[in-house]
Amino acid sequence: MRKEPVIFCFALPLLFLAGGCETARQQYQNGLRYDDVGNSVEAVKCYRKAAERGHVEARITLARRYHDGLGVVKDYAEAVKWYHLAAEQDSPDAWYALGLLYKNGEGVVKDLAEAAKCFRQASDLGHAQSQFELGSCCYAGVGVAKDFSEAARWWRRAAEQGHAAAQYRLGALYAKGEGLLKDPAEAAKWYRKAAVQGFVPARYELGMSLCSGEGVAKDVTEGSYWLCKAAKEGHKQAREECRKMNAKWE
Repeated sequence: MRKEPVIFCFALPLLFLAGGCETARQQYQNGLRYDDVGNSVEAVKCYRKAAERGHVEARITLARRYHDGLGVVKDYAEAVKWYHLAAEQDSPDAWYALGLLYKNGEGVVKDLAEAAKCFRQASDLGHAQSQFELGSCCYAGVGVAKDFSEAARWWRRAAEQGHAAAQYRLGALYAKGEGLLKDPAEAAKWYRKAAVQGFVPARYELGMSLCSGEGVAKDVTEGSYWLCKAAKEGHKQAREECRKMNAKWE
């Protein structure tokens, strides 16, 4: 005796797929393909389909398109809407983007406290740029109470992920003894990490530390090297120091 019901059950998924049903992931990838050939309008249509089905990357991408006006009419309010939906899925990128929108008053009323909250959400999820932003908020008292120790904590977390600006800021805290015990050696250590990545202010500070022997063994030759690196990038104080040393940066 034939078992038609069993055959039907196995055949149904094949018929369903043959009907052209696409998953949210496939719709998102279709959007990427349209972007690859420069068709941003069709790309947005695909991203929207995927976003409406809960695809988090599609939601973030769609939000960016509305923010930048690429493939759609620029609409900050729509950008906020899609970033919020992605943030509800614990996307650190979405929380960071929302923080910037609240910070700049794009699509929402400018609210520095809300911006700091968004940066904190992203920071807790390990987002390095948000950790840097939150540290900056804590240092300056923008949207949160001024707290050098909290600034140091968040800048350290970003610095440990290789964030050059955070490495420089952490070095400056050690140099000044703000929120941390003053430690010239730690300052020079973090300046060097940022300098190696090309962060110009850190190159200047490292050069000065080496020339003076502050926190490191004095080495005017290496100090001059870093000062000239900074000078070449247009750092005014570095250029002045190079002139005093008759060092050429060009």
